[in-house]
Amino acid sequence: MIESGEESQVAIAFFLGAGVMALGGVVEILYGVKAEKAELEDIAKPLTAVDAEEGTDRRPDEEAAAEPSPQRRGRDLGAEDSARRREQAHRYRLGPGRTSYSPGMAVSAPITEQEFSREVQRIEAALAEHGPTERRELARLVGARYWGPGRFPAALREAVLSGRARRLDRTHFGPAERPG
Repeated sequence: MIESGEESQVAIAFFLGAGVMALGGVVEILYGVKAEKAELEDIAKPLTAVDAEEGTDRRPDEEAAAEPSPQRRGRDLGAEDSARRREQAHRYRLGPGRTSYSPGMAVSAPITEQEFSREVQRIEAALAEHGPTERRELARLVGARYWGPGRFPAALREAVLSGRARRLDRTHFGPAERPG
């Protein structure tokens, strides 16, 4: 479509692709299987078990593979089944599930407490020098655009919580009140 040089042909291809993706989402909602954090054996019966039920012969290495692992042998399957049924009751809600897990990805790593003392000091000094200031202006005064994503709101929240700045209204902040 792109090589045709006609914009209308490319637009039609994009709309067709978007329609197929939307249709795929609807099919997932209607027929999808809740499978996150579940073992494969809990989702579908292993082929080796199907072969055993049908009475087909297997080689010894296939039989060893069909044996349950030591972890699965000692499990209480009754509690597991009831937990799975409770989870499936929530299956047809739109949007992502309640849990997510991505081993090895940085976004899944636990969030650690961050130190904002340097940023809080800069906010406190700017408010002391300029007096009550609007939030955007305060961000400009302290150079928050160079701090990294999310650090200015977190540092401003920390400054207010620690009493080194005070919130005047929704968008304005002022220096901390001095006793006396």
